[in-house]
Amino acid sequence: MPAVISETLYSIKFTPSLADPVVWFKAACRPYGVEYYQYILVYVDDLLVLSHDAKQTMETVRKAYRLKDKPSEPITYLGATIKKWSIPGECRPVWGMNSQCYIKEAIRCLEIELALSGLTLKGHLNTPMQP
Repeated sequence: MPAVISETLYSIKFTPSLADPVVWFKAACRPYGVEYYQYILVYVDDLLVLSHDAKQTMETVRKAYRLKDKPSEPITYLGATIKKWSIPGECRPVWGMNSQCYIKEAIRCLEIELALSGLTLKGHLNTPMQP
């Protein structure tokens, strides 16, 4: 990760995770007093902000860098599909990630590479593990 983005994240009080230095976090408080952690996931030039007020954090980043797209709610991140979900009985939406498209594309690329050598995958399984 370029030093410049890390300097920016340090300047707005984010700290890199010891477990994964591309995951940055800081303590925050919702307007009604509930404390939580904000997260920023950084991978090369892709950022994903997880926060009660992600727009404010992205506005700070936008002021420091020229962004290729206007900050918006995510649709994908690193090949994974991101979607807002409603949980029955809950009044607020939650977010979920699904790697199905990423995995299908990875398998397609692998099949192309194998075909160049005259090889194929053994077959498609209905479950991740053989019974």
